[in-house]
Amino acid sequence: MREWICGGILVGSLVGASPAMAFTLGAANSSQLGWSTRTVTFNYNFTDCGVDVSRMKTALSMAIKLYNSVPTSFVTLKMGAAVTTTIPQGDSKIIAKTAGSPEIICSNTFGADLGLDDNVVAGSTSFFTNSTSHIAYAYVGLNGDSGAHASMQNIDTEVGIQGIAVAMAHEMGHSLGLGHSPDPQALMYFDTSAKTELRLSQDDIDGITYLYPRDEFGGSGVFGCGTIRLDGGGGSGGPGGFAAWWTMMILAWGLTRIRARRMA
Repeated sequence: MREWICGGILVGSLVGASPAMAFTLGAANSSQLGWSTRTVTFNYNFTDCGVDVSRMKTALSMAIKLYNSVPTSFVTLKMGAAVTTTIPQGDSKIIAKTAGSPEIICSNTFGADLGLDDNVVAGSTSFFTNSTSHIAYAYVGLNGDSGAHASMQNIDTEVGIQGIAVAMAHEMGHSLGLGHSPDPQALMYFDTSAKTELRLSQDDIDGITYLYPRDEFGGSGVFGCGTIRLDGGGGSGGPGGFAAWWTMMILAWGLTRIRARRMA
């Protein structure tokens, strides 16, 4: 099944009515799930971005670190390898693949390829779900049109690498299964043109957590403390997880002592 998300169109269904659950999913049906894997690796083709490839890779690293900083989510993002995938012209021939690692692809004919206004839309994302409603493949198309107001080159000139990272992270959010948020402070708000700071709002965090909830009592560690990521990385046994584990032990000891004194 193919799900289409355009950077300038609000799609998806409202998950909840309260502000804390204002995020939307990328598909119009409530059964849509995220990726079934615990690690999602983003491959890339930055050849036609109009921006130095090393600079684009730095922006991708920034976006990945941002999502990996969510302590309530089990998913870990990683940077993959350079690929030669391009965006075919025309919506009906958008991509032949329906399974595989997500890809981020720049096109210097972005507007013509996707039939979008390249002065307004910086990126567009499409993802495909399988029979279990999990995302099986996704690609992010980035605007590389020379001279276009919303191109990566122009964003870099006006805002810098932070602006590229914001645009990329927004589209990556779609590729992870998120739709647009009605919260203007959210990274997933439909209009990112005014955002110069790469950050997640509570609404973004709620959406990622909804799709990829950390198992506090299972494989994600003892009450989640063993795998809390303080540096954007992942895994247990690192200094962040170790410190969090000891913090929990000290708090538990303190509460026990207080209770013992009250009972004495």
